Formats: sequence, structure tokens, C-alpha cells
Amino acid sequence: MPEEASSLRSVIGQGVRRVRESSGDIRQEDVAMAARRHGLAWSRSRVGQLERGLKALPVDEVALLPSIMTEACGRPVSLHDLIAADARIALSPLIEVEGKTITSAFGGTAPRYPLTMQTAPATDRQVGERDGPFVVTGVPDPYVKIGPHWMTGWNVDVALQDAGEAEANIARKLGVPLVHVAVAAHTLWGRSLSRERDRLVSTTPDVSPSRRAAVRGRVTRQLTAKITEEIGSWAEGAERPADVEPAPASTSADAGPSDLDGVGVEAGSAASGQDPDEHPHADEEGMPG
Repeated sequence: MPEEASSLRSVIGQGVRRVRESSGDIRQEDVAMAARRHGLAWSRSRVGQLERGLKALPVDEVALLPSIMTEACGRPVSLHDLIAADARIALSPLIEVEGKTITSAFGGTAPRYPLTMQTAPATDRQVGERDGPFVVTGVPDPYVKIGPHWMTGWNVDVALQDAGEAEANIARKLGVPLVHVAVAAHTLWGRSLSRERDRLVSTTPDVSPSRRAAVRGRVTRQLTAKITEEIGSWAEGAERPADVEPAPASTSADAGPSDLDGVGVEAGSAASGQDPDEHPHADEEGMPG
């Protein structure tokens, strides 16, 4: 009997798992991190759902997927690699095609997508242009605008690479791009929310192991509120100074829980709610599809 046709999302999910597992010790979290650097609020569980064909991919995420997998796996990955040429794919109840038909329609290349946002040149000079007796040999990076902040593309990339699952979950909750949460955190603390949370928890005195999770959840909610307030001020059009460099990161010797503007972090306080990077129903890597 001929093989039953599969949905396109199932075939792509199988391809993602196949490419990931054939590329060495590449985890689902590595794919999620690469996706976050592309501006998508993906978590490890999201990648697990993708690999098992449980979540449909919007066409823009399909277009980004080869670039995401290329970065995660450290080698060129195209749609040809993700969609098996001989796979039978049901596009509708009446139309079935082979995988090679899909890759042909999409072009099947392995693109790399640069960060694209509202930009302004840092200078109007061009490499090679003469400046009196001198020749211009390099120009600064262009700036990108995130909310009210103009930052160099390099600094935006630093903020995105520093983001973790907590930031991805906050972005989904607020319905904003991941880059907004990442930049807001670096504007406030010079580091990601995850690292600021861990720093504050580590400087909280007399926290027993049994209470650390409660303190961690409490701190996370307080920092999330500050992120929400910061991003909300952008929408209100609040004035901000030019911000072309991330805020300087403080050290663990800096002020501890008092950084929360007077909202104390008590070691014995019970925490309600859920830490944004905790996933009680997260898919385990390697679960059968």
C-alpha cells in the first residue's frame, strides 16, 4: 500500500528533528535560542511541538526556518534538507504533492536573514571616499530604533543573544516582539531579565534551598512588572534620551534586592503564579513523535 500523505507541518517537523539529530549534539533548546535571535519567541517546548507536527508554522516562520537551523546546527540548511523530496504531502483533501514540489515552489535555498528594523545610517560617509589627504576605510554600524531607543545593530544583537526563555514567555504574554523585551531589560539593568533575577536571588540573605524557588518566582514577577512598565512607556510616547550603548552591567557586589525600588524580596515569602521560564508541561527533548 502506498504511504499515507502527511501534513506539511508534520513533514517539516520530521525534517527539523532529522537535521538536528544528524548535526551532532544539537538540543531543542539550541534551536529555540537561534529562533529567539531571529526575533521569534520560541521555547524548547515550542520546538518539541514543531518536531511532532503539533503546531502549524506561519509562512514567515517557514521562510525563517532554514536560517534558524543553519545557525543552530552550524552548517548550511535549506528547505531541501527540511522537506524530504519523496515525502507525500496533503495540501488539501483533494491535492497531494511530493516534497520536491514544495521546495521548488519556495525556492529551496539556505538564506541568512539579517536583523531588519527601522534603521538610520550612523554616518553619510562611504568606504573609499576621500577626506582631504585621507581615505575612509570604515564607517560605524547603522542604528536601529527599538521603541524610543536608537541603538547600534550590534548592541541589539547582544541584547537578543542574552535573552532566554523567561524573556520569550514575557514577549508572548505581552504580545510584543522578543527584541522589545530584550532591549527593555538591557535599558533597565544592562543585562537580561534572567541574569538580573539570578543576581538578585543570589544576593538575598538567608534563603534556604526550600525557599529559593519562592523567592525566584517573586523576583521574576517584580522584574516582569518593570519590563511591562518600561515597554508601556514607549507606547505612551515617553521621551527617552538617545541610547546607543547598553546600560553598564553591575556586578554581584552591587545593590541587591533593594534594586527593586523598595519592593523587598523576603526569603520567607510565598510565591504565587508561575515563573515565566518554568514549563510544567514542557516537552522533553527526544520524546517520540
